[in-house]
Amino acid sequence: MAENDQGFPQGTILTVDDALYIRKTLQNSLEPLGFKVLQATDGFHAKNLLDSHTGDLSLILLDIIMPRMGGVEFLTAIRSEGLQVPVIMLTASASKKALMECASLGISGYLTKPLNLEHVQDKIGEVLNLDLKKEPVKALRVLVLDNNPKSLPFISEIMARATYETDFVSSGQAAMEQVSEVQYNMVLVNAVSIEDDFVKDLAGKLKASEGRAGLLLYTSEVSRFLSGAERRFADRCLSYPFGLEKLDQAIEALYETLERDKT
Repeated sequence: MAENDQGFPQGTILTVDDALYIRKTLQNSLEPLGFKVLQATDGFHAKNLLDSHTGDLSLILLDIIMPRMGGVEFLTAIRSEGLQVPVIMLTASASKKALMECASLGISGYLTKPLNLEHVQDKIGEVLNLDLKKEPVKALRVLVLDNNPKSLPFISEIMARATYETDFVSSGQAAMEQVSEVQYNMVLVNAVSIEDDFVKDLAGKLKASEGRAGLLLYTSEVSRFLSGAERRFADRCLSYPFGLEKLDQAIEALYETLERDKT
């Protein structure tokens, strides 16, 4: 593929997904490979973006279920207008009927959520006939502090199915050392694994650090960490058991807040 006018040798990819952290993860993964990455929050936003976009478009990564205008409606619209750019669908819970409808409109395949970024690169390389195994995959980086034998297997299983690049620690001291050495996007802390004042100290350290990671506190117990003063130092709180979808939603909301604070 020839280098485009903007100097992106692999071309331009449009990502259409209502989840900010998915769009940012895809952007962080694809830009180092030489792609320009455009982002849209839903089909309606994507249509407006395409109307104003100048230059060639190499590929669209398209979520199926979105507010205002979903993936099927958006794909129907661009195909009716004659845009035959390759499209890869992204889906977590779409019906077979929706996937068949997308296939009838002409797609180059689909990827299931939670996304495996290596699979994303492989699929894009296959569709565009490119070898993209040139840079390490970049994802949201998450630190988890949990030493509870009841919750640790549970949270470990959830994180194994997620897109995030995850590190685990079992003590507050280890967590403090990690955030001093590594830039994380999120820190998840089991409230029953920590000592007094730890949440306050960690929140202060994260706030002072370059990049400002979000702090998510979770617990299975009604404790002072969810009802007392220390709760205010966490950006968000969850009670488990919870699933990947609920965790995704919490991280999505927190990530949006952090992004707004940067602007």
